[in-house]
Parts: sequence; structure tokens; C-alpha cells
Amino acid sequence: YHGDVDGGHTYKIICAHKGENIDQYVQFEVMTGVEDIIEDLARARNTSVQVDEKSMAELAQKFDPIKEGLEGMPSYRRIAFKQNQIELDEDTGKKLKMIDARDIVAILGMFDIEKFTANNAPTKAYSSKASMLTDYLKNPQHYRKFINIAPDIFDLYDTVETEFGEAYNTTGGRYGRKKYSCYNEGKIINKSKFGQKEMIYKVPDGLLYPIVAAFRGLIVNNTATDKFEWSNGIEPIKVWEKCKNELVDKVMKFAISVGDNPNSVGKDSNIWDLAYMTVMFQSMHEYP
Repeated sequence: YHGDVDGGHTYKIICAHKGENIDQYVQFEVMTGVEDIIEDLARARNTSVQVDEKSMAELAQKFDPIKEGLEGMPSYRRIAFKQNQIELDEDTGKKLKMIDARDIVAILGMFDIEKFTANNAPTKAYSSKASMLTDYLKNPQHYRKFINIAPDIFDLYDTVETEFGEAYNTTGGRYGRKKYSCYNEGKIINKSKFGQKEMIYKVPDGLLYPIVAAFRGLIVNNTATDKFEWSNGIEPIKVWEKCKNELVDKVMKFAISVGDNPNSVGKDSNIWDLAYMTVMFQSMHEYP
């Protein structure tokens, strides 16, 4: 059921030399009745090439709480919940571009208003996705609180990513001149992470994360259902539409001030705080 728990390299060598009539033997074990301890077994047996923490979590079914909120998304099949996971396009048979489950955990985690407040920006969602996964695994059930808003969060991410470059151009900037934009005379050079929308720019996570995380201020915890929801029926994308030019302009000015280094932007709590305040001010104006 779980496949080759340990011995992947040996298996590849065997496949590569199949039919060559080589006089070689390999020890092969089949273990049964281990479903309840499969994750511990894999950890114990895999001593040469460690199974990553993400794969161990999938074996233990610890991603189930967030899967409930993601299963209806078009990008669900492309989420890699385990190491080396591959999915094929049903029409072309080509490999799909996978999304690391750690990205999913990090992005959702940015909206955890019980951990990240107005004065505590979730910068580690960008700087240390591994630690976000570790935090998640301490209490996976907590993420059931995101079931109702998870699709909206990833729709928002996709919208910010696809509209970022043009929003900056609208303010008088020239995003295509930035090396990290990878702009090539208007040609399609990228697709958005979740919606797979064609893009003429690339937008680094260091620029995206502070903006997307700023919308956590629009979330409240419904004590009756113990689920997160948008406050007073707020639609985050509508708030983005109202303040996107201002938000992007502030992020890009900050980027310029730190040497046009998106990595430095993503790690600096000052821009996360500024983006948060911008979104909150706009939401209070639109939804008094």
C-alpha cells in the first residue's frame, strides 16, 4: 500500500539493469500488519536517505485537517504532500508543476490570528517554512479552523500574484525593469502558483507574502463554530482592488530602499506591519 519504504536507490539501479542477466542478489522484505506504525517504521528503516518531515506527516495522515478545506480547489491535485510526488496532466500526460505542502501550511499559517496579531507579523512563514510545518505538526487539528476561508486565501494569493506587476506600473513604476520580474518583451514566461494563469512577470515570494498576510486582519474567530471567517462579510479581493496600487507601491519602495532585494523584503517585519496597516485602514473605510 505504501510502496518501497526503504531502498529507492537500489530499486532504481535494478530497473536500470533489468534484463542484463547480472548475477546479483538483493535482500527483499515484505512486512505486513504495520499500518498503525508505518510512519515510525519508515523513519527507522530509512537510514541512508531520510524521508522528509512532510512525507512522514502524510504517512501519519496529519495533513487531513487542511485537505478538507482544499479538496475542491482546482490546484488540489498539484499539492505535493509527500516527497517526490508526481501528478500527470489528464489531457497531455505531462508532469504537472507541483506545489510543496510546506507552501500551503505557510500561507494558511500567516492567517492564524491566534498566533499572529497586528504587532506580531508572521515573517517566519517566508523565512522558515520548515518551522511553520513543525508548528503545524504540533497540532494539526487546529487547522480545521481554516476550512471555510482556505479557498478564499488561495484565490487572494493568486489575484495578488497576477496583478502585482501591473499595479506597480499603474503607480508609475516599471516592474518589467526589475531583474527578478524576468520580463521578456511581453511574452508569457510564468504561470500563477495556484490558478495557473499565464503571466508576463514573475513575482518573488518575498514581495508577495507581506501583502497577502496583511489580510489576516480581516479575519475573526466564530466562537459558535470555532472556525475562522471573514469579518462582517468582508470580501478580501474587493479590499485588494481598492488598495492594491498603494500596497504594491509601498512594498516596491521598500524593496528599492533595501537594494531591490526581495529576500530582504520578506524577512523585514517593518514592511509586513506597513502592509497590514494599509489593509486595515482600507477595510475600515469600506466596511465601517
